[in-house]
Amino acid sequence: MQFQVEMITTDREAAASIRSLAVELLNPVAERIAAELWPASVEVSGVRETFDVFAQPYFIESPAASRSSGFNEILLTMPASEKLELLELGISGPDGEKVFRPGTERGVFTASDQMQAALLANGGDSIWVRLDDALNILPESGRTYNRITLEGEEVPVTQDGLPLTGAAYGTLDEDERGAIRYFRRNGDQLSEIDQTSYQDLPGEEQGPVRYFRILRGDGAQFPFDALGDSLDSRAYNRLATAERGMVTGPGQRFRLRLSAPVFLNGTTLRLFVRHAASADAEEAWQAVEAGDADEGVASNTLSINVPIDSDLVHGLSVGPNPFTPNGDGINDSAEISLDIFKLTSSRRLQVRIYTLNGRRVWQREEMVLSGRTTVRWDGVDDHGRRAPPGLYVCQVQLDADAEGEPTTQARIIAVAY
Repeated sequence: MQFQVEMITTDREAAASIRSLAVELLNPVAERIAAELWPASVEVSGVRETFDVFAQPYFIESPAASRSSGFNEILLTMPASEKLELLELGISGPDGEKVFRPGTERGVFTASDQMQAALLANGGDSIWVRLDDALNILPESGRTYNRITLEGEEVPVTQDGLPLTGAAYGTLDEDERGAIRYFRRNGDQLSEIDQTSYQDLPGEEQGPVRYFRILRGDGAQFPFDALGDSLDSRAYNRLATAERGMVTGPGQRFRLRLSAPVFLNGTTLRLFVRHAASADAEEAWQAVEAGDADEGVASNTLSINVPIDSDLVHGLSVGPNPFTPNGDGINDSAEISLDIFKLTSSRRLQVRIYTLNGRRVWQREEMVLSGRTTVRWDGVDDHGRRAPPGLYVCQVQLDADAEGEPTTQARIIAVAY
């Protein structure tokens, strides 16, 4: 755990200081949650696309003090989006997936059995769903049994939890390389033997070769015994009490089908869950990590790729065109809209209106990010006077980074009375 604190003082004779720092640790609502989306790319940037986000939660069953509470609220956010929309929610179960879709009641999604999910936010850059029943560990699902390990012990996996292969073993630091264990296969049974005896065995009797990594730091929890065999309930119960780690299991997978335009390459969805008694409760959100949530989906990511081109601005339009700023409440102003792409930080957008002979009539500056941007002109010039009827040039200019040239586009706009 690491903290960064910025301190400011307005008294030149006194320095800011910290006397204490309190941290409250909460049990997570789930041991972990893996999520991925499909598709993970779009062919045309800025065009509304449909995505499915799959999430697989895993919960803690034991020890009782750490048992997961489950979660009943889901929050999804998408940076640089103003038109995020949930189309349907799916929750898997023993009888297949239960799908919730918009019903007749506003802000409520309903399944075929009339179960409901409340939609607390749906639009802008976020989707917030509240379920009637919390999602938690499935009673009949398989369990993963973990053994508590200490510094200096050995495990047959990499730091990422993947099986340690011979190639990966060779890349370890010398002080991280643990034992290499050889096993003889006798039917369904494995017995450890030395390397020489292993090499003399016929091929059908040669069992697995396991490579071990020496733990550095404080250790962790792994679903293996000291020989690298996966733990089941019997092996777990044979462990000393101090060695028994968490027992975890999967919960119901859920799916969010949403639509949104994507403007920035690498746009990453952020997903959170929590267990709250009410929508205005001050309960903490638990983040969801990208990973394998569905065997039928191969993305393992929450990021979206978009085509790379040189243009920052697309889709410049003016409407209504012509417009009639006469104060009658009908077409009194023109909306100048454009799609902005590839910005990772805010940039200055300048919108200017010129007469056909090049005299500037009106201008507006805004700081913008990637997404759809709209600027409104009410037909009044910079001096507060109503612009005469006629044709004008609407020019937009977007500042680029320090090494690039500004992007400029223009359209003709007509004022009529």
